[in-house]
Amino acid sequence: MKKIVLVTVGQPSVNPRIVKEADAFAGAGHEVTVIYSYVIKWASDADKVLFQKVKWHYIEAGGSPKNKTALYFYTKLRNRAAMYIGQILKTHKHFIAERIQARAYDELLDTAKKIKADWYIGHNLGALPVAVKAAKFHGAKAGFDFEDYHRGESDERDKTTLNRITCLEEKYIPALNYYSTSSKMITDDTQRNFPGFAGSVITLRNCFPLSQQPPFRIKESADHTLHLFWFSQTIGLNRGLEVFIDALKFLKDPAIQLTLAGRCDENMEEYIKINASDILPQIHFA
Repeated sequence: MKKIVLVTVGQPSVNPRIVKEADAFAGAGHEVTVIYSYVIKWASDADKVLFQKVKWHYIEAGGSPKNKTALYFYTKLRNRAAMYIGQILKTHKHFIAERIQARAYDELLDTAKKIKADWYIGHNLGALPVAVKAAKFHGAKAGFDFEDYHRGESDERDKTTLNRITCLEEKYIPALNYYSTSSKMITDDTQRNFPGFAGSVITLRNCFPLSQQPPFRIKESADHTLHLFWFSQTIGLNRGLEVFIDALKFLKDPAIQLTLAGRCDENMEEYIKINASDILPQIHFA
């Protein structure tokens, strides 16, 4: 049995991938603790339901609007101060990048250091420094999960964000014992970014067990529609959806229907209104 600490800057309910990993480790007999921080109210309500059935431990760090309120607002102030200093100094070195990327960075790290474990695994970019530093503190091993390709998440014009992401990755990725990714494409791009990485690299695709798949429904012979389904917690720009929209506009085929399931952010809503006005009947929101 190993002791494993998983770290995320959000709540478990906004990160199904960390929940699946925690369940898998716990199911294999390991002692698992998930350290997280508050981001949004609905996830707190969802977490209450989730925590009733999990077989792993969980710790909230950095407070919330209803728990350790003073600490929560202090960390928000610290996060904004770090952003301001980063803009003034035009640098993300030293302590700046970590505290911009994670509101409760210090509290997450302090909590992780208090738990002596065999593995510390970060599940988003703000948790990467926490996992590496906690592992170093205890002489343990560190891992990281690239659910997303972080260097491709920001607009190409947003050099500040890209510089911060690059700074964090180049500072901490080489210290990992392994990293996992959610797709072969992310694996390939990350290996190009870190050609000399000495640890293991694993591709763990985002998919559900066969038992949770919906039943396959054979289409009627007269049904010639092509249904495309796009699911993401956040439906936003620079994730490939623009390609689908351009293809629908080019094909001009009303038999092709696109369903979007998730929270559509304001930028994406505006993009669809401006660029997909003539194919709106083919786009559905679930």
